[in-house]
Amino acid sequence: MANTFQELKSNRALDFQRIVFAMHGEDRKHSNARIDSFVQSALRKTKHTRTANRLKDCRRGSYCGNIYCSVCRSRMAEKLLKRFQVHIFNEDLGSNDCSRRLRWGTILHDVVEANLDAVKSATQRAREDYINFNRKFSSSWAQGAFEYELLDMQKVERFIGESASQSRKKSTLLEMTGYQNNLDQQKRDWIWKDSAGNKRTDYVLVHTHFLMDGYEYDWDDIKKDAVRRWGKHHRVKFDALHDYKTRSLEDSLFKMASYCFKNRCDFHYDFGNYRWEDDLDNEKMFSVTEINTLFYIYDKMMGSNRRGMLLGWNKK
Repeated sequence: MANTFQELKSNRALDFQRIVFAMHGEDRKHSNARIDSFVQSALRKTKHTRTANRLKDCRRGSYCGNIYCSVCRSRMAEKLLKRFQVHIFNEDLGSNDCSRRLRWGTILHDVVEANLDAVKSATQRAREDYINFNRKFSSSWAQGAFEYELLDMQKVERFIGESASQSRKKSTLLEMTGYQNNLDQQKRDWIWKDSAGNKRTDYVLVHTHFLMDGYEYDWDDIKKDAVRRWGKHHRVKFDALHDYKTRSLEDSLFKMASYCFKNRCDFHYDFGNYRWEDDLDNEKMFSVTEINTLFYIYDKMMGSNRRGMLLGWNKK
């Protein structure tokens, strides 16, 4: 083994420094400081001053526990990374074992109106599906998280993709809402009204990211079952780990753990993979209403124990 675990262990201090760089405000990366400032400003503009101050004053001994806090986001990623590492250690997995048994999974579950009740229902349906999925592959193991991505479906419908990935995302999202775009069909009215009577066109893509150990199951069988369970091919993806010559195992694990806790403040038009986030693009930035909506959804879905968005099974 145990070369793999020794590599992980020897780089543990470095991994820790990289993943919790935001433990002290003065050490935050520029992009994270921008996110923090933008979110806090949006909260204050809507009179949520106490919440904004809690994010601003987050520190050791008084953590706010919100994904839109760069300090707590890093702590969440660090804890998930530890679970990845402990599983590899407990299973005594070498480099070849990890390549054979581990996959990075992404499942697109639903596109719903950007209100809490709709997101709760979609998340509950997804969890029920995972219970049945786990029954089918009862020896498997996984750890990851739910992600709630904000979409303006009116803009998505009119968006012209500049790449295959962008075009694929547009067509997949439209299909998930039951809308088929063709030349004979008029544009869909995406407007819905929130509890205050405001007209909205923002929706939430409910999806999950997770590291899965398929043990001795055939990955083709796992993929076929997932596609049958969750829809067409582009809604289900299981990626093998990167070639160790181009990305080390510990670096892949670090990136995957961090990717599970993205805290977007802008619209994202591509299907991504686990990689570094680009700096914010002001042309795609959320409005004050949009960032408050997504902040509220994450805050409520995380629950009082701040673990409500986590996903996993057969944790040992």
